Amino acid sequence: MSHGVPQLNVLEKFATTIRSEWDRQPKDAFKLAALCRRAQAAVPLHERALLIAKIGIDKSTFSKLVNIDLDERLKVVWVRATLPNHYPTLDCIRRFTDYQLAAALDDGIITQETRT
Repeated sequence: MSHGVPQLNVLEKFATTIRSEWDRQPKDAFKLAALCRRAQAAVPLHERALLIAKIGIDKSTFSKLVNIDLDERLKVVWVRATLPNHYPTLDCIRRFTDYQLAAALDDGIITQETRT
């Protein structure tokens, strides 16, 4: 077995799983984000473009999803329960400072219906 074959299996599994989740309606943005982050960690950089192509999303979307999952503030149970299940909006929210996020949550500016 060549060195690249086992990794390709990992790539294929992630691509299939993420694509399947992407096609679900409604999408679970948090689950997609976690899957993309795990895939990024498991698939070598030189194979990442192939992974993203197999998923069928663009590099920017993949990056946004990974960064959403990297933001630990969005994983706090009460915060997550307040946030919209909409990855473009979550990507904007993750860019808030801690102060901005706290204020937006406290003032009810961010709700599950919030969209960018």
